[in-house]
Amino acid sequence: MREGPDVPVHSDGTDADRAAEDTSPDVIRPDVMLPDKSGCDILREIRSGQRIARLPVMILTARGQGRDRAEAEEAGAGLFMTKPFSNADIVAGVRRLPE
Repeated sequence: MREGPDVPVHSDGTDADRAAEDTSPDVIRPDVMLPDKSGCDILREIRSGQRIARLPVMILTARGQGRDRAEAEEAGAGLFMTKPFSNADIVAGVRRLPE
């Protein structure tokens, strides 16, 4: 049995950003490196919006450099996770996100 909600997947930043506005998800997990917009760009746009500004966001990335973490935190990420990680790590991370 899988744990948690269904998770729609979007392959580029523009599509993911639009979907977040249209569907008001419970949490967003953007990757830093996406085509068109980075996960941090998406996060800044989410934080500037009215409807979903307080949405919990967990940034995922293969880039674990200090400046990437700082950029995500400044943009308003609730959690920053570097790859590799397990499904259990993702579930635990979502549970730790501030509401």
